[in-house]
Amino acid sequence: MALLPRIAGSHMSSGVTGSFGIIFSLFGLPLIGSGLSMLWTPFIEQRRAAQAIYGLTDQRLLRNFADRNRKGASTS
Repeated sequence: MALLPRIAGSHMSSGVTGSFGIIFSLFGLPLIGSGLSMLWTPFIEQRRAAQAIYGLTDQRLLRNFADRNRKGASTS
């Protein structure tokens, strides 16, 4: 039944189509952004892991990063 008006040549008004376009844009853009962030996160973490320097003593595990923005961490 839904295809019958389309076959007959009638179509939806542009106001209804325009509002659907706005709604799809409002929901679609955040989903695309979150998808891209999920895509890039492993590459960013791999880069951070490549810049890490580890040291092991008899009492501690030391972790230091090569960049200036991050501080080292110590685990006993």
